[in-house]
Amino acid sequence: IVIATDITAVRTAEAMLRRSQKMESVGELAGGLAHDFNNLLAAVIGNADLAMMSVGKESPVVHNLDQIVNASITATDLCKQMLAFTGQGVTTVEKFDLNNVVQQTGDMLRAAMPKKINLSFKLSESPLGIKADKSQMRQVIMNLITNASESYGNGIGTISVGTEIHNYTKKELDLFHPGASLGSGQYIRIWVTDSGVGMKPEVVAKIFDPFFSAKSGGRGLGLAAVKGILHAHRGAISVDSTPGEGTTFVIILPHI
Repeated sequence: IVIATDITAVRTAEAMLRRSQKMESVGELAGGLAHDFNNLLAAVIGNADLAMMSVGKESPVVHNLDQIVNASITATDLCKQMLAFTGQGVTTVEKFDLNNVVQQTGDMLRAAMPKKINLSFKLSESPLGIKADKSQMRQVIMNLITNASESYGNGIGTISVGTEIHNYTKKELDLFHPGASLGSGQYIRIWVTDSGVGMKPEVVAKIFDPFFSAKSGGRGLGLAAVKGILHAHRGAISVDSTPGEGTTFVIILPHI
């Protein structure tokens, strides 16, 4: 008699949970460093501004002081990204229709995209009421659409963006994002799909790590910041990708 039990699903869930706990620890460290570094930058910018007030506009040091202020502001933006990654960023919460943000962000990005890439929308007919930080939601949508656009390189393709309202059970949410502890109920579901180069499993496994990029010219925290923003808004994100066939990102957020 041979008795066998398939523990693949259990092992997968355990691995995802360990990864989630590791990222939480990294987030706590990054959040503390970002706060401390941001305080130091405030002192740098403040003293540089005072120095500029003390010298004449024709002084040769004005240029150097300008460089100090500009570099410090750039570093401050990086701190904001790190805080967004950890879910500790400063937020301005308001009620709005997320459909409008998705449409407006897409229309803005369409003008900057190569003409060979078509951006199509399939938005929910019902309003997508949400209570969130509008600028951060715009950052999430912008990041996902930009990533989809870059997956085509110099090629031709279509990016599909859709929204809907979906009632999730606790079991569905646990499968969507193990360890997220999301409660059952009505969620806004947004997906961004492309048929670009896709990603290998080993790339997908690292896609939400800070500063990881599948591109040689990766920029900042990217999807790690997106995940942090969604976590702070009691949401989640998943990715399904196949090399040579494309990628689909799905995000969910509580609907009000």
